[in-house]
Amino acid sequence: YEDTRFNNYPRSELNRALVHDALRRAGYGGRNVRITTGLPVSYYYLPNGEKNQTLIDAKVANLRKGVTSSLPLANIVENTVTTEAVAAFVDQLMDIDGTPSDDYEDLVNVSIGVIDVGGKTTDSAVLLPNMYVDTSRSGSSDVGVLQLVEALGAKLRAKLDLDNALSTTAIERALRTGTVRISGREESVHEIIEEEKERLAAHIMSAVRTKVGSGSDLDRVLFVGGGAIVLKDQLLRHYPHGVVPDHPEFANARGMLKFAKHVVGA
Repeated sequence: YEDTRFNNYPRSELNRALVHDALRRAGYGGRNVRITTGLPVSYYYLPNGEKNQTLIDAKVANLRKGVTSSLPLANIVENTVTTEAVAAFVDQLMDIDGTPSDDYEDLVNVSIGVIDVGGKTTDSAVLLPNMYVDTSRSGSSDVGVLQLVEALGAKLRAKLDLDNALSTTAIERALRTGTVRISGREESVHEIIEEEKERLAAHIMSAVRTKVGSGSDLDRVLFVGGGAIVLKDQLLRHYPHGVVPDHPEFANARGMLKFAKHVVGA
């Protein structure tokens, strides 16, 4: 695999190739398309709260360059760049056909926290009414759910007195099942997993609170990203008014699609 978590990724050749390959696989080869792409809050805004227009323009220009392929590729005629936090929020505002969600009226006039727990980073944002991002309470931290895999690997190797480290596949299976196979037998490691989940969730939320604060002034806190699946129970204990949507790992992507169809395309 290729690691996409590097500072120049939004304007890299790797990003360009992956976007065009995704569009081709989705059936848009040879067609004109309008797309919405996203940036973490810490990339989208400068420290003074202004938009990082230089990076936004560079991201748009990068995808406009296209890639070389023997297969027909999409022609990106428009690329609207938004923040991933706004995209996750838009996902909660409407259905895929643009119909306002049951929570629409409750969401548009209140302040919302969005916590996006990824593999290597956690992005947090506070959205005020009318989707205004409070940049003073938004940002990123270099802690994510992949650290759980690393910590569990070390802890299980020591606890089970293993000669060799467990594979990533075995650790991911342990996260799903609460067991590992040792010498052909199933060994319960549920307690170890729960301890490490609590430890990582506390680390993540400590970083989040330095920006978001206690969250008592927010109507609700939305947890999205792949980490929201793995650490759901632990994260919700930190914010009792927290919400994890169905399939939170796709919240950003769903929100960007809805943004492209019903906000930009309106």
